[in-house]
Amino acid sequence: MGAVRRQRALETATEGAGRATAAGLVAEARCEGREGDVANTVLVVAAAVDADLVVVGTRGLGGVRSFLLGSVSHALVQHADRAVMVVPSPALAAQRHEHVRSIRAPA
Repeated sequence: MGAVRRQRALETATEGAGRATAAGLVAEARCEGREGDVANTVLVVAAAVDADLVVVGTRGLGGVRSFLLGSVSHALVQHADRAVMVVPSPALAAQRHEHVRSIRAPA
């Protein structure tokens, strides 16, 4: 992993850890090199640090793009031996909130 890519990854991890901490979790930002798929690396590191919970974000890919690119969050949920929390990005959460509001039956 190049220095610029590693810095971006660490910034993303730090932002995520900050959001988790603000939600009342104890979180640590980590940036690990990998060989192979991302989900497996996350599970290996989670086991090494004996994490109680793995928190992963979503990028909001859907349909064909999600199918073609695979899904780290899906793989984690399917293969983890510990709890996994999948958190949508703020923009995706807002988009989904609007969608849910638009389909709710009137009270």
